[in-house]
Amino acid sequence: MVQRARLVAKLQEVISRLRPEFVFAPFRYDVHPDHVALNQAIRTVLRRLPSPPVLLEYFVYHRLRFIPGGDVRLALEPGRLLELDAGPVAAVKRAALDCYVSQTSLDYPWQDRPILTKESLRQRCAEPECFLPTDPWAPLAEGIAGNPRRLWLATFAMRLGKRPKDRAFALVRWMLGR
Repeated sequence: MVQRARLVAKLQEVISRLRPEFVFAPFRYDVHPDHVALNQAIRTVLRRLPSPPVLLEYFVYHRLRFIPGGDVRLALEPGRLLELDAGPVAAVKRAALDCYVSQTSLDYPWQDRPILTKESLRQRCAEPECFLPTDPWAPLAEGIAGNPRRLWLATFAMRLGKRPKDRAFALVRWMLGR
């Protein structure tokens, strides 16, 4: 709770000082808990401002096995998503993604591939950037087509199960290969 309060205070200080037109935050139902915490903190700050900037949510993890179509963006109400061609900045995006060494390298002896493979990086840099304009005061279900609880449950299940499952399988493969 102390860390969250510090994050909110720092975000409030920076947003108040810079007074941006737009603020970007990870999608509210992201798989990573740090991304969700950042979204919540930004919403808290924007709700306090008399004239807040436009909140645009972006998608770090958009592939979800447990929802129809396997893509969280397909669970949004039609026409809500803004798509921008990333082609002109693909090289810059790739350079930024390469900075996440924990995602692009092998951290453990039992890993057989990084979290972001060269192919997944290529795909991410080739696809359009997608943003969801969001009202920070709106309920989290706003903009979600169908059942928002199903979307929340799918991301929660991924959060709980994906990393441990992947690590367990990789460890078993490594042990069998010794």
